[in-house]
Amino acid sequence: MKSISFISVLLLLFISTISSTTTSGTPEPSCFCPIPASASSESVSTPSVTLSPPLPSPTYFPGDWGTSYYPLFDGLRMHFRCWVNPNITSGETMILDSGLPFFSTSFSAVIEELIPVMTANSIKRACVVDRHGYGWSQPAPYPFDSFESVRRMRGSLNAMNLCPPFVLLGWSWGSIDVQTWAAYYPSEVRGLITVDGSDIGMLKDPSWDTTIPNLQTLFSSYIVQNNNGLLRDYGDDGFIDEFYGWIKPTANIPTGTITKSQDIFVHPSNRYLTTSKQEFSIMMSSADFLNQTYEAATTAYPLLNIPFFIYTCGTNGVDWVNRHNAMALLSSQSSHHVDYTTTHLIPLEHANLVIDDIIVPFFDLLALSSPTSATTC
Repeated sequence: MKSISFISVLLLLFISTISSTTTSGTPEPSCFCPIPASASSESVSTPSVTLSPPLPSPTYFPGDWGTSYYPLFDGLRMHFRCWVNPNITSGETMILDSGLPFFSTSFSAVIEELIPVMTANSIKRACVVDRHGYGWSQPAPYPFDSFESVRRMRGSLNAMNLCPPFVLLGWSWGSIDVQTWAAYYPSEVRGLITVDGSDIGMLKDPSWDTTIPNLQTLFSSYIVQNNNGLLRDYGDDGFIDEFYGWIKPTANIPTGTITKSQDIFVHPSNRYLTTSKQEFSIMMSSADFLNQTYEAATTAYPLLNIPFFIYTCGTNGVDWVNRHNAMALLSSQSSHHVDYTTTHLIPLEHANLVIDDIIVPFFDLLALSSPTSATTC
């Protein structure tokens, strides 16, 4: 039997109480069932802070019929945009969490491709989320680590009267969020999808020791340029790498969404740039906390039997593939697909593959999986 350190024991005690208590000591909200036909006026109200100039409207593609929600939880409003399938009365709810430093617009083409196959895969609703400070969500007063982001996603969904279990999809850094959710609240997770996702293996990658400070410095320079009115031209002239969140016109997503993403990137409030710096600062601590959670697990599979689909861009190298092989061992019901034809920016470049090679195969896995326990209301 694997020995358990004193720190692991303390972590286990913490986990045992986390379902009923938040980090501030207030009770976690219980879910509400059934899901109402329309959310309350509180959920659909606009954010309480008005920016100048105002943010663009959160519509992501021509004919976008989704609904944006701004639930208030613990003093802040978080933005979700949801598309509800009118063709079925019940089904799965998907929550899509983007990479860093991207936000919900990165999934615009994915949602457009997903809508026609929702019925065939028994998807009742699909929602994209903006972590605090990104997109249309209010900014965090201090850097929120992944556990705090998950706590606020759960509370915000509860305020929308959306009840678990959920199918969680995390692209890139969003993978740490959805793994954290599944590790702490497995009964709330119907299934898990990571798209070329970040993992605890980053803790053993020494390049992050210099990468994170360099990213902090880079985004500080972007803030200076933005304050001087130069950042948009800098991006338009091709000097901001797309990996840093500047979605270029060549991206395979709706043109209007590209413009809106760029408008938020260079908004004079610097909300997006400041939030990116905040999230860079919590990357290692969030991965470390998730790692400790896995190490403290008392079962062979830390994520139990949650259906888990791992998609890996093999062009990132052998070590990356091996790290994702290790992720596949976290659940007894997992499937790992390695693709050597795509890049890390697959939601921006090949949305059709996100559907055909990731989401549809996941639901095939889900159909064959033994049931997992679900939260009851």
